[in-house]
Amino acid sequence: MLKRVRIENFRAIKELDTEVGPITVLYGENDAGKSSLFYALYVLKNLLSNPNRRIDDLFNLTFINLGGFEQVVHKHDLSSTINILVEVIDGNHSIAYGVGISRDGCRFGLAFANAQFLLQAALPYPANQQQRLPCDEDEFGEHAIEGAEIIWNGLVAQVILSSKVV
Repeated sequence: MLKRVRIENFRAIKELDTEVGPITVLYGENDAGKSSLFYALYVLKNLLSNPNRRIDDLFNLTFINLGGFEQVVHKHDLSSTINILVEVIDGNHSIAYGVGISRDGCRFGLAFANAQFLLQAALPYPANQQQRLPCDEDEFGEHAIEGAEIIWNGLVAQVILSSKVV
């Protein structure tokens, strides 16, 4: 279940960090950022479903074209980074996934247990870059899996078990 949304430098939103529940009501004045919250989530979906596109193409949401990076970044400040983060809860586990989009590319982030992954990428991003991390006690504490390794490409994470574990 979606627990939290954090957005920075996206359209009317300079900074938003809000928890959401099964029913969440948004209200406010015109141009306060209500629609921008949903558009930001669509941009994240666009990036995850097809990262192999130019930065400006990420903001074409099919039902509305928000323009390019220059039109979407807060106050048209090209030195800013648009950050979109979602945190979900699955049982007792919390997982946060975020992306930072700048004029020069993007940064993917993933956090769960005590571990954090960061991956810099240029856009279009063919999703063939990978980061490997041991699933050890230093990073994962009680969630550690001895001999396991996590492979992450910014979009998909997978746990690889060594033959010793199986």
